[in-house]
Amino acid sequence: MILINYLRRQVLKPFIAISLVLVGVFVSFMAARYLAQAAEGKIPASIIGRLILLRVLIAQEVLLPTTFYFSVLLALGRLYRQAEMVAMFAAGLSPLRVYWAVLSLALMVAVVSGVFSLHLRPWAWEEFYRLKASSEREFDLRRLKAGVFYELPGGRVFFADKVDRHQALAEEVFLYGRDEGGPKIIRAARAWQEIKSQRLFLILDQGRQYEFNEKHSLILVSEFAALKIFVANLETPRKQKVKAMPTRELWPPAGPEEVAELEWRLAAPLSAILLAFLAINLSPVKPRQGHLKRIPLAVVFFAAYFYAGAALKKLLAKGLWPVFPGIGAAHLGLLLLSVICYYWFARR
Repeated sequence: MILINYLRRQVLKPFIAISLVLVGVFVSFMAARYLAQAAEGKIPASIIGRLILLRVLIAQEVLLPTTFYFSVLLALGRLYRQAEMVAMFAAGLSPLRVYWAVLSLALMVAVVSGVFSLHLRPWAWEEFYRLKASSEREFDLRRLKAGVFYELPGGRVFFADKVDRHQALAEEVFLYGRDEGGPKIIRAARAWQEIKSQRLFLILDQGRQYEFNEKHSLILVSEFAALKIFVANLETPRKQKVKAMPTRELWPPAGPEEVAELEWRLAAPLSAILLAFLAINLSPVKPRQGHLKRIPLAVVFFAAYFYAGAALKKLLAKGLWPVFPGIGAAHLGLLLLSVICYYWFARR
């Protein structure tokens, strides 16, 4: 029991360290993306922290099995290189006990991954889509920058030479759009926004409207003292994306997209166990032999498994791949690869 606990501690140490590093890198990447969008006025800066937290929760279904996979490979590889595994086997520890020590930890990681995949991930996607949709639908002059073109709902383009964020007032405004008749260009001295009954309007003051036909020939010029333009409906859309659907609503599946999403969610806990099994069989090296030499091979195996699963999910969602074996084909391939590694590395 002492040796089993020692093995588990050796695996958990790099697991915690690698998890913190990967989450830190992921947070930095997401922060850079959303800060750039906030600087461009596409999203308010106040929601950046929540968006990053939601994306971290979403990523855990992949990060946890991946981190545990490389942690097992590094920990056991180091023990083999330093001849500690040889000493443990000489002390009576059997290879089956090694498998039990690691796979029991993998089972706990699988349970946590399943909670994220089946419950927390759909909730996080729902909140993420709600925040993004709300921020993108809301045209807020208080977060726009002067001299930058912004795309409005409906394919319109907005530009202002000056923007007073405190008063939510824009000056020297340019607005481009098109309807069934052709393109329209509006120039106005000032513009401000107005919200009524969850509907956002843009009020243009003292300007001209230029209307063109489909051949881009000018056909009408009109002046106005004030012009009110509908921009967006601020109500939350009712349509729900498959990734944000609760797992209980995916059964029974209504179509191929639901089938693909359900199989993908069930794959997360299974992948934690299969990847750990592969790592155990990849880790054996001779004493004083470099234990990091298997890392490139492990990366190739993981990339092949992950991208195969992602590709099968897309094919399954489009109805181009059968429900059985579905994404399970990637799992079967990984299991076969683990058995090959067992006979090639572990039994030598």
